[in-house]
Formats: sequence, C-alpha cells, structure tokens
Amino acid sequence: MRYFIKFGYFGTDFTGFQKGNGARSVEDSILAKLQSIGVTSPISSAARTDREVSAIGNVFSVEYNGNIKNLMALLNKGSASLFYLAYSPVESSLRPRHSSMKVYRYLCSSYSKRMLEPHLRKFTGTHDFSHFSRRDGRNPVRTIDRIDIVDYGTFTAIDFWGKSFIWQQIRRIMGFVFSQIEEERDDDPFSYARAVKPAPPQQLILLDVRYPGIVFTPFREKSLERLLIEKTRRSFYAFLLFEHIISSLDSIYTGKS
Repeated sequence: MRYFIKFGYFGTDFTGFQKGNGARSVEDSILAKLQSIGVTSPISSAARTDREVSAIGNVFSVEYNGNIKNLMALLNKGSASLFYLAYSPVESSLRPRHSSMKVYRYLCSSYSKRMLEPHLRKFTGTHDFSHFSRRDGRNPVRTIDRIDIVDYGTFTAIDFWGKSFIWQQIRRIMGFVFSQIEEERDDDPFSYARAVKPAPPQQLILLDVRYPGIVFTPFREKSLERLLIEKTRRSFYAFLLFEHIISSLDSIYTGKS
C-alpha cells in the first residue's frame, strides 16, 4: 500500500534536502532510517527545501504493507532531527509533488505587520519572479494566492500560500521587503533593477502541503512530544516553531485553514 507521510525537520542539522546533496541530506537520512527497519521502498518528496530551511509539513510517499502506526513509531524512535507527524493511505498513482497548495511561513522578530504589509501585498497574484529567485531552468511565472501576516508579540509570522514556488523565491521576497523598510523606500518590486539578496534561510519553514480529498491522521506519541520539546530548546526560532505550530497539528493536517 502507498502512504503519504507528513514529516518535519530542523534544516540546520542537514547538508541539504535532495538525495546525494552533501554528507547528510534529508532524503538520504530518511532512506537510511527506512532501510534500518527493513523498508526498502524508494521515496518521493513533495518539496525540496533550500539548505537550512526547516519543515513541519513536507510529505513523502512510501510503499508499506504492515501496520502504518508501527512504521510511524519506528521512524520516530531515536530520531534526532527528523520527525514524522501524520499519515494517509493514497492511491498508487498519486505523487507528492502533485499538491494543490503549499504553505510557507517566514518568522520575523524585527518588523511588525504594520511595517511589512504595504510591501508584501504587492507580491500576491501572478507575476514573473525572475528577479526574486535563483534560476534553475523552471518557469519563473508563479502565483501567490495569499499572504497572511500575524503579530504574536515577540515575533511576526508571514504565511505564503501558493501551488508552487521556485528556488529562493520567498527568501528573496523577504530580503527585498526588509531592505525597503530599512531604506524607507516604496519601490515597485517588478520594476526593481537592483540585485535582491535572499533573507536568511533559518527563519523559513515549510508549514504544510495539501492535496484535494486527502485527510492526514496525526500521529500521537509521548516520545515524539519529548523529542520535539528537547530539540526546540536549542534556538529561539525552533522554540517558536514548537509553540505556535506543533500546537496546531489538528487544523494543519486535516487541511482546514
């Protein structure tokens, strides 16, 4: 049977995402864990995040004929930087990359919604993001369906909703917005001629990947909760990830906005 497994990771603990990317990539680590428990199925992932970008809602597919709860428990056992949070049986023809929506969250501790919103709202809709991405041969025309900005007191969360994003797109958008605020400018981003430096990757999180008609079942286990609490003590942004996202597992993984 084919399953989609929703998983997360602390991006700073890996050398990249894609298999073969450095000494310890996310995909290589998942495959090594599967092989250690006797599962030889290949995997396919929904999104290949930039190096040092974290996730709580990425998805990979795996073929498994046993008890899926047992597999989830085995995957999480002894896991240091990867955590496996939800699952759903799917048709064998479905591929993780064929999602209907991705949600990325950028965490910002320096600027409020009032400061960010006038600049960020320019990026919603369909645009050519050639100057806001690292080119990799893919079509730079993308659609951002919406951008939500929420102040949490000590930090602000910016959520980007869209079917697909290209390499460094969100980080370069944030880099542009930060420079606009710092320089007190109000430029049209798509007529902007200066080079756009990407914002740091450590504050970007792949929050969720969604599919029409697929409902994920959250996996609950005390050992996983202890692992997340221990790991998220390491940094300010990891703590925020735990406090404000893990607490929303049910709404995230059932696909409710």
